[in-house]
Amino acid sequence: FSSDFAMQYAFAARGWKIEPWDDAAQMDKDKDQPLTGARDASFKHYCSCYPGGKPTYNLKLTKEDAKLYKESGYEMTSGPYSSSVCQVCYNSTRYLELWGSARCTNEIPFQLSEKLLQRHHPELDSKPCDLPWLCKPGKKRGKGIDSVGFAPVDPLASYRLLDEPTSSCPPETKMLESVNQCQDAALKLPKKLAYTDELYQEADPPGCVFRVPDDDIYFNAPEEGQTNGNRRLICQVLRSA
Repeated sequence: FSSDFAMQYAFAARGWKIEPWDDAAQMDKDKDQPLTGARDASFKHYCSCYPGGKPTYNLKLTKEDAKLYKESGYEMTSGPYSSSVCQVCYNSTRYLELWGSARCTNEIPFQLSEKLLQRHHPELDSKPCDLPWLCKPGKKRGKGIDSVGFAPVDPLASYRLLDEPTSSCPPETKMLESVNQCQDAALKLPKKLAYTDELYQEADPPGCVFRVPDDDIYFNAPEEGQTNGNRRLICQVLRSA
């Protein structure tokens, strides 16, 4: 997120209210005269266009703070990890995978909204991730962005809508493993697909689920899941060798 939004979000997440403040100024291309705000303001925000660069960017790390970082092995001035202006490109799970610790980042759990993800990265709804700082390359994103398995779809696959509630598929069939397989089942049964991303409903069975009252299906990926009288599993029929 841009700093204009991130600072307000950080304060709001901790219970603070954000209001206009007379003692803050926005510094721009003039070294001494603010673009907005008082010249002698106590708090100044510097743009990247500030002459000589933002003052704090020129500060040297003190010896006692050296333990707060380590060489990552990633080139940050070029290549896929160099973007400093990418919008909606932060994922705490992926951050931990890349850097090994949350010591220098946000530790408050959150999920990115589907509205923001579809606005900034609509391509991730239909193909595996290719944004390495946001999700694991080659995986299809899950709800809120954490990567989930992108299982291949067998073009000859056939599916069975079970008659009775259960949390597992019977012999000679197998569980569906991803949203894209559930989408394929929706086309072939045919049934309406309720969601294009996975949900996490602990009160429903895992897998591709048919909701009896709603007459639609969705892919469920809970930690455990359970049998539900108003839900039926959709299973893939195993083909003979």
